[in-house]
Amino acid sequence: MRTGLLAILACLATACADVRDVSIRTVPPDADIRINGQPDGRAPINERFVFRSATDQYKITASRAGYRDQTETITRDETRPVITMELRPQSKRINIRVEPAPAIVKIDGIPLSIDPVSTISAEPEFGLDLRGQPVKHTITAERDNFAAAERVITFSDPDLVYLLRMELMKKTVTIITDPLSADVFLDNRRLGISPLTVNDLPFPVDLESNNFITKNLRASLPGYEAAEMPMSWDGGKTTYAMKLGLRQKEVHLTVDPPDAIVKIDGLVAPVDKSGNVSKLLSFAPTNTRGDLQTYGIDISKKTEDIEYEPKLFNIGWDNGQVDYRVSLKEIPAKPMPVLSVALRRNSQGWQIVPEVSESYSFRDISEMKGRPQAQPVLRLPRDVQLGSLALSPDGSKIVYTQVSGTSREELRSQMFVVSSAGQKSPQPITDGKSIDAMPAFTPNGDQIIFSSNRGGKRMNIWAIPVTGGEPQRLTTSDSNDLWPAVDRDPKPRLFYQAMIDTRADSLLYIIPNGSTYPVDLTQPGGMQPRVGPRNDAILFAAVDSKSNLRDIFRASDTGSGIANLTNTPQADEYDASWSREGAHVVFASNRSTDSLGRKNFDIWMIEMAHPEQAIQITTNGSLDDCPVFDVLGDAVYFRSNRGGQWGIWKISLK
Repeated sequence: MRTGLLAILACLATACADVRDVSIRTVPPDADIRINGQPDGRAPINERFVFRSATDQYKITASRAGYRDQTETITRDETRPVITMELRPQSKRINIRVEPAPAIVKIDGIPLSIDPVSTISAEPEFGLDLRGQPVKHTITAERDNFAAAERVITFSDPDLVYLLRMELMKKTVTIITDPLSADVFLDNRRLGISPLTVNDLPFPVDLESNNFITKNLRASLPGYEAAEMPMSWDGGKTTYAMKLGLRQKEVHLTVDPPDAIVKIDGLVAPVDKSGNVSKLLSFAPTNTRGDLQTYGIDISKKTEDIEYEPKLFNIGWDNGQVDYRVSLKEIPAKPMPVLSVALRRNSQGWQIVPEVSESYSFRDISEMKGRPQAQPVLRLPRDVQLGSLALSPDGSKIVYTQVSGTSREELRSQMFVVSSAGQKSPQPITDGKSIDAMPAFTPNGDQIIFSSNRGGKRMNIWAIPVTGGEPQRLTTSDSNDLWPAVDRDPKPRLFYQAMIDTRADSLLYIIPNGSTYPVDLTQPGGMQPRVGPRNDAILFAAVDSKSNLRDIFRASDTGSGIANLTNTPQADEYDASWSREGAHVVFASNRSTDSLGRKNFDIWMIEMAHPEQAIQITTNGSLDDCPVFDVLGDAVYFRSNRGGQWGIWKISLK
């Protein structure tokens, strides 16, 4: 009853007309909607249409910028609850003309035809993009061996005919000639002086074959043969290298010694067994006058035993000369490293480190003519480093050390004893598992005292029987104790050099007889103490604060009466040793120069009564140090690297 009443009321309200509720949508969305020409809002919208007669109808128009208007007409027969109106973008018909040859025309990369064309028409759609901006199209014309033509078009362009003109392919070319500074021409048109770069050089095309037209590239320079080569597009190649013809000759070198190394302008040339080298050389002018280049010749030879002075000279055109002969002069000395046990101070104190310094070894083992000649007592293998040495009180034995290892972890020093006459093989005294260095004999000759780290990280003084056995530790201090020396009975005292972590210099200590506590012997400090034969004096070396070089000093056994014996500010001196009677001292000094003019350590001697009158004992030019008098005082044993290997040598003082 209620439903029927509502229907009657609705019919009265619409005079019994038909009603349609329709949802209007557009693609793209938010188009402006007009109904029968009257604005009705922006899609999507919902609208009620009332039809009072069979002829009633409504015209719905959708409009959006960049798109064509879309119109829909609905009548009382309309049954769609949703009307979707799809708008098409605006379009316009365009004509495209291509020059200078037919090409493939594309719009946004899509070809308009299969074959190349000179003209073509299209009707592209425009509209708005997702950001609401007018759509643009890119039209291109593409043809092999031409640069593509491109243009951007819009709906608002006034043009109806678009011209796409393809330009010639261009590239920037760099032309390099060997040698430089040549005149460069392209089809007889001068481009400039090489090296040169030509920007945007065009390359025309033969339209019949569609191939690039080849140009002729030519380079010329006085004194050279002109170079020519074709130039075309060449796959986009940009660098052209041209080599001009040179004057040439085959050079024949004969060198002596025949196994020398020959380098021509830094490059090693093969040498045959007879010392002959053959090489084809080219000679280019070096200036506008036509002066020809020269080649640097470097001839050298260096072996483990022999080194020659290198020969450096130039070979030019030399009027066509082809034969050259070169003889090298032997170099008497060669560099030889010296490995030693050293102490270097850092923030943690004094550290035991290997130290490698440079010396020279002369192949000739002799002294100057007219002087006593040194004789070998012991020569070690070439790869073995000799450390320091000492002679027994009876003169029958020599104790020495062999040093090895170039890192702190690998550093070792082993002691050996050998006959002073060199008649027997050396015998090891220590096992070589630690650093056993700086040995010296006790006055009675039955023990060897030495510095070693066998008890820990520091070097302390130890003693071991000459025949070997269990070492006995003599010092246990926190210092590093070096270069021990013991004076003679009846009051044996231990002298040594001490390196204390809190001090940058070295001190000389003495441990009196019956005591275990060291006493600072000299106020200035020093190194390498050596006790005199009468137990009343010591020799030591000390560094001059100004020159940073060492001098030899004498002091009493209590440290008083210090006197500088050598006093040579320009020389470095060390390894002082007493004669048996105490009247003479030998030491190592570089106060003289060798035959090559280099400062070199030799053995020198002074008489204590006249220390200013030093006598040079060795003159070989190799490193000579660690001197010690023989028992009679008429000869000196010493360390030397003469002959290219380390050894113990003996030279007479007579």
